Amino acid sequence: MLLSYIYSEVIPLKKYILVFLLIFLFLLGIIYFYDDGRMKENVYIENIHVGGLKKKTVEMLFAPFISSFAGQINVSAGGVTQIVSYDELELYPDYLLAMEKAYNIGREKNILQRMKSLYEAKKFGVYIKVHWTWNEQKAAQIISRIADMAYYPPKSAEIIIGDNEEIIITESYPGLAVNNEFSLDNADLSQIACGKWQLKTESIPPALSAETAAAWKINGKLASYKTEFDSSQLERMKNITLAASHLKNILLMPGEEFSFNETTGPRTAALGYQQAYIIKNNKFELGIGGGVCQVSSTLYNAVLKAGLPVTERFPHSLPVSYVPEGKDAAVSYGIMDFKFLNELDVPIVIDSKIVANKLQISLFTHLT
Repeated sequence: MLLSYIYSEVIPLKKYILVFLLIFLFLLGIIYFYDDGRMKENVYIENIHVGGLKKKTVEMLFAPFISSFAGQINVSAGGVTQIVSYDELELYPDYLLAMEKAYNIGREKNILQRMKSLYEAKKFGVYIKVHWTWNEQKAAQIISRIADMAYYPPKSAEIIIGDNEEIIITESYPGLAVNNEFSLDNADLSQIACGKWQLKTESIPPALSAETAAAWKINGKLASYKTEFDSSQLERMKNITLAASHLKNILLMPGEEFSFNETTGPRTAALGYQQAYIIKNNKFELGIGGGVCQVSSTLYNAVLKAGLPVTERFPHSLPVSYVPEGKDAAVSYGIMDFKFLNELDVPIVIDSKIVANKLQISLFTHLT
């Protein structure tokens, strides 16, 4: 009975299953291997139905759009606007890529994925957008060119000591710079194709804002010292005047060390310094920058009156006439320097003034 059941029921069933599988595989093979060269149904390129069309027909359909576009784009950054052409950017819609994507619907990947894409196309439709393309290298060059035009530096506030020792705080404002990398990497080509391209700009804060400077409440003179010089010695007077000009409205922050040489710079003929008498090898002789030590010594005495710590100071090898003995500060660029430290918890402003034959150097800060 069992054998009779197997021969009569089971074996014929297996044959039917086998036949079904063969038919199924045959149909899959047709789907997999047969290609009539036409776009699949319900495939669209920018809302234009291309289903059932051969690839060559679609290429002819979009041929007018494949050629390079003629047009202009306003590229803006800050207050600068420049006009560039599509050709300069090599900007155009990539219809060829869109057509290739449309043609590959139902033709890519394995058989199951192909069947899935065909099912989705039939039920929902496939809509392929045309993306724009450009020459990134040329775009970067245009960004760089406009960035240079749009850039302006920030202006920091200054604390200026007026002629009557009034304390003036100048205006401050931020600068502006283009973020070149961000502007390139995040460019929306479809928006640019509409004729406007806004580059990414960033505000550059000033090193010192007027609000911060005002909050320090610098309101008075901490210390001052005055020395006299012979105005008939023109070269020496020029050197004193030039060195002292570097000590106007110098801001020294809490904990910051002041260096005379770093602040005033080298003393050379190219920078305007004259030949005048200096002390060298225990004798007076002509040298570039004679008289500068009077400026450093005047500052040294103001610092002593203010009670600030001196961190570097050298005496002359011979006495000088413009300060009391032992109160001088010799300087020589790259060899001897005069330095002191602002140990206050508020900033100090250094100011110098020359009236007639008198040099005065003062230190201003917040006085309670």
